[in-house]
Amino acid sequence: MKKIIITLAFFGLMGIMIFYAVSFTKEFMRKSTVEGENVEVTIPEGATAKTIAEILKDNGVIKYRRAFLMKLNGTDKKEDLQMGQFQLNTGMTMDDVIAVLTTAGDPRESVTVTFPEGYSIEQMGVDLEKAGVCKAKKFYRAANKLDYDFEFVKQIPTDLNVNYRLQGYLYPDTYEFYVDETATEVVRRMLDNFASHLPDGIYEEAASKDLSIYEIVTMAAMVEKETRIPDEKPIVAGVFYNRIRRDMPLQIDATVVYAITDGSYQLSNDQGIVTYDDLEVDSLYNTYKYPGLPVGPICNPAAASIEAVLNPAEHNYLYYRATGDEEGTHIFSETLAQHTQQ
Repeated sequence: MKKIIITLAFFGLMGIMIFYAVSFTKEFMRKSTVEGENVEVTIPEGATAKTIAEILKDNGVIKYRRAFLMKLNGTDKKEDLQMGQFQLNTGMTMDDVIAVLTTAGDPRESVTVTFPEGYSIEQMGVDLEKAGVCKAKKFYRAANKLDYDFEFVKQIPTDLNVNYRLQGYLYPDTYEFYVDETATEVVRRMLDNFASHLPDGIYEEAASKDLSIYEIVTMAAMVEKETRIPDEKPIVAGVFYNRIRRDMPLQIDATVVYAITDGSYQLSNDQGIVTYDDLEVDSLYNTYKYPGLPVGPICNPAAASIEAVLNPAEHNYLYYRATGDEEGTHIFSETLAQHTQQ
């Protein structure tokens, strides 16, 4: 009976693979247009061929991204793809689609939006809506999905109680967005930018530290919020590693602020500081109350903070505090006594 089940499973798998291969080849080789539906597609400025393939698939123009990319790579038009708004049809051949996308699309009104390093998804949504790019609620929904074709997205845990699954991965930068652009395209462009800023060898470096990419980004987000001084980032990252090795609580104020402000980072008290009552907030982001890393990233870090986590400074510091100067520098200490005396 067991052999029969295995045999049936084998032939079932073979059938699926054959069906996929036939369907893939049929779309790749098709030379004539069939009846379909008209679709209006927007290609944003700076979109890569991979991003364009995802846009076309999302809009039902193509079935297989890889087939489109193979077809495109077989032409001399890869560098001729245009931005703008295009009228396509779900029954068009890939050759026809490429021909349309290499002609100038209808111009659309665009706006420039800058997301500072360390901005949270919650803050980004507010700015996008103010700029007329997309509604904040739609952006938040798009930032909570994991159906984006990036390796680092595939490695994001699905069983954690986080505010937004893509927090930490939407790269802070200056973008040129279309007015009324879809939230999914906004998120995809930011993920694409994150991918382009990933340090070389990050997967191997993370594995050598027995950490996942998700944990690296989570730590980098804390580094981003704790210091804006480039030279201090590796030192702060080193403090985190030292505390973790000693089973000390991380006790990062920024994690508390994220929790009590729902990601807005706007403290309501007159002093604009974290209070002792705040440290008791029952949130998995609160590194005073819960040991180890927070449940997820508390902001979207820049490449320098990720590099700092991958290459932390080696030292014996366990504590640091702000000096209060205009530059935002910190004093680092090895012992609690030194920390409290300085």
